[in-house]
Amino acid sequence: FLTANSGSATQAGLGQGSLGTANFNLRGLGIANTLVLLNGRRLTPFPDSFGVANSASFSDVNQIPLAFVERIEIAKGGASAIYGSDAIAGVINIILRKDFEGAAVKLSGFTTDRFDQQDGEVSAILGAGNDDSSATLQFSYFKRAPLAAEDRDFTDGTLTSTVGYPGTYILLPPFKTEALQGMMTPVPMVDPGCGEDGTDSVVVKTPGGPRCVFSYRKDWNLYNEEERILTYATGEHRVSDAFQLFAEFGFARRELIAPQSPSYPLLRSVIVPANHVDNVFGENAVFLGRPFGRAAGTSIQNITLNGFRAVGGLKGDLDDAGMKDWNWELSLTWHMNEFLRKNEDILFDKFQQAVNSCSDETDLSKCFNPFY
Repeated sequence: FLTANSGSATQAGLGQGSLGTANFNLRGLGIANTLVLLNGRRLTPFPDSFGVANSASFSDVNQIPLAFVERIEIAKGGASAIYGSDAIAGVINIILRKDFEGAAVKLSGFTTDRFDQQDGEVSAILGAGNDDSSATLQFSYFKRAPLAAEDRDFTDGTLTSTVGYPGTYILLPPFKTEALQGMMTPVPMVDPGCGEDGTDSVVVKTPGGPRCVFSYRKDWNLYNEEERILTYATGEHRVSDAFQLFAEFGFARRELIAPQSPSYPLLRSVIVPANHVDNVFGENAVFLGRPFGRAAGTSIQNITLNGFRAVGGLKGDLDDAGMKDWNWELSLTWHMNEFLRKNEDILFDKFQQAVNSCSDETDLSKCFNPFY
């Protein structure tokens, strides 16, 4: 709700969105320029990036559920002189609850106005203490149901690619040509199967010639299925009036299931030889497309994050040294994120070899046919 926080990469988003993360972006200067602290100490950066963030390094605050938070302190002015370049836009300090006695449980949930997507969360906090010691244990479980892009009309006509399946081909010399303003230019040739029922494709005229446009709207989500388990424990012990021990331990696990198009676009040129038994053009051709289309079904990307955090230290005041209102603190923080993104794709060299293995009709065991 802060107007100063603008332009964060949000969870909602076509396709992967922000991979289940949340972040701050003070004054819209970029999520890499807002420093986030937890109890005054740095967080390790999220170990992956995504298109919305422009490959920026940032702190994932979805590893800290709001149920654990006592307050959030925000310095909206630049603090790079103190903290470095990651604090150009300002600093956010998230203070967790501690010195809590008793137990509390919170349930929350959200749904769309069509009741076709839900979020649910349960969190609990348990604390005990006396005049010298205190300990707090917090737990949170979050579950999000997916929302498919095709379930919303505003996605009609979106989520299309000119690099799809069936594909488009550029014929190599000797190639078919046409005159464009007095110049001879190769004409893209679409796969004859483009537009067939069940392919989710259509021939579209572009300034560079016809293209076979593929729709992957059926494959992507507006919200991906997600599950989060978070725990955090804090403890303090007062050795004397001027000397205290403290410790923090945290664990975060997130699993995200992100459906994708049946295959990714080929980022390198695949040459289909003229002697390929299925080559409908009879000439060498560059294949512009994806290896697999609608018949292969949606592919799945699994994303897993495990986060571990431990803090230990000493603190106290300097009143006995005649320095009233002065405090000191010595701490050590260890924070690690393990991130795994798992999805299937082709090995390009093997793919080209398979396309090249199609000249002998008596042995097509290693042959791949890129035509529909």
